[in-house]
Amino acid sequence: MTPQSHTPGPDLRTQQQQPLNDGNLAEGEKRFKREFSQFLTATSKNKSAKEVKVAILVRTIGPRGNDIYENFNLNETDKVDYDKVIEAFDAFCKPQDETFMARHRLLNMKQDGLSIEEFETKLRTQARLCSFDALTDDLTCHALVQGVDDIRLRDKLLLKACEGPLTLQVAVKMARESSVAATHMKELGGASEETVHKLSDRRVPPPQRLKGSETNGRVKGHETNGSDCGFCGTKHKRGTSNCPAYGETCRYCQKKNHFERTCRKKKADESRAEVQAIGAGQMGNRVYEELLVMNQPTVNRVGKRLLVKLSTENRKMDYQLDTAAARNVMTFHDYKRLGSPELKPSQVVLTTYD
Repeated sequence: MTPQSHTPGPDLRTQQQQPLNDGNLAEGEKRFKREFSQFLTATSKNKSAKEVKVAILVRTIGPRGNDIYENFNLNETDKVDYDKVIEAFDAFCKPQDETFMARHRLLNMKQDGLSIEEFETKLRTQARLCSFDALTDDLTCHALVQGVDDIRLRDKLLLKACEGPLTLQVAVKMARESSVAATHMKELGGASEETVHKLSDRRVPPPQRLKGSETNGRVKGHETNGSDCGFCGTKHKRGTSNCPAYGETCRYCQKKNHFERTCRKKKADESRAEVQAIGAGQMGNRVYEELLVMNQPTVNRVGKRLLVKLSTENRKMDYQLDTAAARNVMTFHDYKRLGSPELKPSQVVLTTYD
């Protein structure tokens, strides 16, 4: 009998499958999974039963991979399910630093003037990167409570959480109702303030509304000062009873009988405002590459922004104060307003958290 020729099947021991080693597990697992898939196809094992593919994987993945496999929190059925095992390896080897930073960013997000709908969308988008699974809504709710601008709303949400479980849906609903109520109150407050101003106009008519011709510092029927009044900043008949600033409170220094535009304290503060640019140096126990020191600047609050008027290239401009910023930035529009001064090369690379 003539012996039949036999072509030996693929020998697992001769395959060039590289085991999973220590080091960058994320990259190593991606490489191993790609090569193992090619290996199964080349040996016609890709159509084998799930438990067979798991056995081959455990045989070729090496000691490090075996240790990881043995510590998976899988039941006996899932431990021989190829898809479940691959999913477990993916979760274990996923870069942990990315997940940690994604969670850190979520829990430190601030509303910063966004509408509650925009803030909710921003939180949900970030939460998808955090691998919170079943806890996603609960921790997103926690981030919303922590990040809302309105302190009174935050207190209400915390009180609600103390009374019982606070869900993300309930927190968003309360935030929307608070936003609507604040808008209505602002409108009512604006109408009330306008009414008060109109009453004030009737009580003390401003000089510019008086009828008559004005010649050589005189208004018909009224004797005036030759110059603007030092308390209200306008021309009017002599005497405190004729000054619209008499009895009023300055919005800057909170003292009576003058307006903010004539406030001497404000003018003195503005004249003392200085900015000194210091090179590389140290303040306290922190070292700075560049330091800007402001002495008694006049800070104006515009909404949630703090603005200070500083002189740059002999031009006064408003700058927004941000004590958390690591670098000072300027828009191209403001750069053009300064007359496009000479630019110098820089090695600094700017990055943002988002």
